[in-house]
Amino acid sequence: MRGWRVLTLLFLASLLVRLLFLWPVVAAGVQPLYDENDYLQRAVAWREILGTVAAGERPTPEVVTNAYGGGDWPPLHPMLLALGLLFPGAGVGAARLVVAVISAATTPLVYALTRRLASDGAARAAALLHLAYPGFVAYSHYLWSESTYMLLLLASMLAALDSADAPTAGSRTRRALVAGICLGGAALTRAGALPVLAVLPVWLSCRLARLGLRPLAAVVVLLCSIGCCSRGCWRCAPGRATGFPCPP
Repeated sequence: MRGWRVLTLLFLASLLVRLLFLWPVVAAGVQPLYDENDYLQRAVAWREILGTVAAGERPTPEVVTNAYGGGDWPPLHPMLLALGLLFPGAGVGAARLVVAVISAATTPLVYALTRRLASDGAARAAALLHLAYPGFVAYSHYLWSESTYMLLLLASMLAALDSADAPTAGSRTRRALVAGICLGGAALTRAGALPVLAVLPVWLSCRLARLGLRPLAAVVVLLCSIGCCSRGCWRCAPGRATGFPCPP
């Protein structure tokens, strides 16, 4: 229980810091420019897709093309931004709030991962650094995908560590599934995650081999991550899935 209390407090403290910096940005009506605006346009298209699907209808090819940016934009981050736009009257401020929540959720994840690899003191220091570092705080109210990418990549690493140290084959497999889903999600956020699709399963396989265990969990991570992202990265015409990699 104490562990969950620490994680919750870290999330709330991180969210408070990010909201304090987000409020003047939203109050001033700062409009997204360049890549930020491109992410917003993708999110608006995804909002239309989600609303259309919820109504039992099929989105038009033009909307799908806009959602994928003509094939140049991995889809997951704009989809998450679209969740903030679903509320009536929601605008760019709601999309920025989604990123702030994602960034705040990364702080307890930094603590948990560092605690597994080092000491509790190092974990607290790492979490506080992520909570207050100006770069991370600034990125938490931009519509860019870095915050989402960091969250999913760190989550995949933590789940892989948990899988390696799990006491039973079943728990190893379940945690490997989580690692694979998070890793696939990272690849659906930024193409930079694609090399990790191979690196993380190889690391897990070597760790399991040192423990005298079969590498089934590593295979699960690899197949699950490829399965998550291979049908999600689209290029060319709408409805024609061509697999990954997506362009950066």
